[in-house]
Amino acid sequence: MIIIDPLRQKIETLLIEGQSNPLNQARQKFGTEEDIEVLIREFEVQMKNTGSERYICIDLTPFERVGRLDKLVNKLAPVKDPIPILMVMSESIVSSLKMEFDEIPITVAVFSNDGNFAGIEGNTSIDNEIRQDLIHGLMNGLKSPNLEYLRREVSDKNLTQLLFNPYCLDIPHRNDLEKKSDKESVYIGGRYYRVMTNNMLVSCYLNLKQIGSDYKSLTLLAYEVLLDLMNYFRRDVDALSDFDLLVVPNNTALFLASCIQAIIEKPIITIDKLGPIPSLQLPSTKLERLLSGKRVIVIEEVVAAGNEVDRTLMFLNHMKANLIKIIAVYNLEVGKPLLLKENQMVSLCKPKEELKYVYRSK
Repeated sequence: MIIIDPLRQKIETLLIEGQSNPLNQARQKFGTEEDIEVLIREFEVQMKNTGSERYICIDLTPFERVGRLDKLVNKLAPVKDPIPILMVMSESIVSSLKMEFDEIPITVAVFSNDGNFAGIEGNTSIDNEIRQDLIHGLMNGLKSPNLEYLRREVSDKNLTQLLFNPYCLDIPHRNDLEKKSDKESVYIGGRYYRVMTNNMLVSCYLNLKQIGSDYKSLTLLAYEVLLDLMNYFRRDVDALSDFDLLVVPNNTALFLASCIQAIIEKPIITIDKLGPIPSLQLPSTKLERLLSGKRVIVIEEVVAAGNEVDRTLMFLNHMKANLIKIIAVYNLEVGKPLLLKENQMVSLCKPKEELKYVYRSK
């Protein structure tokens, strides 16, 4: 299943234009001629890249209203392979479609305000077998089908694909060993490894700064984090009121958080150079004043052994901050943080199997 995000496309445009509060603007004003044209162009691009995918979903769930729905539907409804699906969480959008068309000619997946899958509207001409397959796909095999889990499955795929951007994956190979000055690679047990600063070996290194050098990739990365921060735009909660600050544990994560901050305008605090054991005697009066009693969400760009998360937790605890959760963009699942409470960390992408990732000692 492929999902197109008109909200992300709109936010990206507003960020380029330097507009303030792009998230609210994007959610309130979607449906201009340009918005619809950009969306249709993206749909046409995705049609060429579907492979074995049967559906292209257009996620309209963040919007209360969408302008020019008739133009969008009339353009997409004739497409039969792959099948276009509109995803909505607003009764007003469904009502507008019913007023515009005697019979809605496109398949509409409806989600309730709490994000649960509520059913299928429209496109009665599609085969019942296809309809049941679609419902099963949207339910994601869950007894209580939910937009959050559907989106997370797609997020994992999208974020894994981003890792294959040029120079994002540093994979050691034979040529590294042939460079006499290169002491960072070794060959053990039929495989090449990169030597890390802690003398551990990794089969590849994730250089996310390379993603940050491509604007579209960066906004895609930021949007996947934004979906979790916003509780997937459920109507029954006010996600932005649940936390006060975003915390990033290093400067590598800062480039991502800065993009997120530009979208939602929440303060960011960077904690860097904590070391293997955080020095709690650092000159931290100012930090404690900023963090004490504040509800914080931590954004970790990569989690591997888990101890990197524990260091951040120790420091935040010393600062008397109230941790809401940790969002790990990439979790390589080498080890688990010891200090985390159950369900306190969300992992958006787990690419260990896809990358055949190995973390080992010499």
